[in-house]
Amino acid sequence: MAAFDWNTPEPLIQDHHTGQGPAFPNYAYGCVVAEVEVDMETGYVDLLKVTASHDVGTAVNPSLIRGQVYGGIVMGQGYGIMEEVEVDKGKVGALNLDTYTIPTAADIPEMIVNIFECDDAKGTFGAKSVGEPATEAVAAAIANAVYNATGKRIRENPANLEKVLLGRKLR
Repeated sequence: MAAFDWNTPEPLIQDHHTGQGPAFPNYAYGCVVAEVEVDMETGYVDLLKVTASHDVGTAVNPSLIRGQVYGGIVMGQGYGIMEEVEVDKGKVGALNLDTYTIPTAADIPEMIVNIFECDDAKGTFGAKSVGEPATEAVAAAIANAVYNATGKRIRENPANLEKVLLGRKLR
């Protein structure tokens, strides 16, 4: 037996003069906790464990949700401690990506994903977004973990040796 359903969300009418009005039919909520180890001689930040909890509305496919969150954690790890695009007067400094560092399988931390379901009549089949929320809070959680470990606030990504040891970039 096959089933087909079509869902049209309510129109999101905003006042363009004031910028006020509903932005989304529903909101996804999440909480991310990062555990790090910081080498105070080199400034190296080792991401040990990430626990990510997300309100997904109805979990239509829990395995797919976990996979999305795992990928989001690794993307956030790259953004939080590895990836840096040097821009000078609007031009990207690197000519190619051979020196652009991203996480590899050897860098991936222990990951715990908690899925919370709640009734949400506005999402398709009651589901909410988890794509962007899976990535968004990871770098901030890492920066806060570095602060808790070192007492130095990281306000700009990535949390590399210059920012961790000196609190600023060298250049």
